[in-house]
Amino acid sequence: MFTGQIGQLPTRYEDDTPVSDSPVHARLLSKIRKERAMREVLGSPYFRFITVLPVVGGGALGPVFGPDGRVLVWSIWAPHRRALLDIFPSRAPSQDELDARAEFAQTHRLKYGVVQPGWQLTIDNLKEWVTT
Repeated sequence: MFTGQIGQLPTRYEDDTPVSDSPVHARLLSKIRKERAMREVLGSPYFRFITVLPVVGGGALGPVFGPDGRVLVWSIWAPHRRALLDIFPSRAPSQDELDARAEFAQTHRLKYGVVQPGWQLTIDNLKEWVTT
């Protein structure tokens, strides 16, 4: 028979602030919420920072080599949606590399998007992009 809650929230070592109020815990919860939301939009599994793209039903696409001979790394790959997304947070690659990425996506009939430096990807933006 349940008679009530037993125990208390864990506390940090420095003081008696509950862990749920700590900045570290808040960051962790925020990250978990974002991952869940991305999984809802993109399907599961989805991959981050990947060079070879596994395909639903077996097999894989890639790797792809850029104009300078380097293997291209993709930011996000959602195989169930066949959606490929590149996020360039600080600096965009050369136009030749962007063209090579777009050509690969077009050749394999993938939905391809780019988030340019200075832009931010939100869940709402992602939902809109995936559904169009």
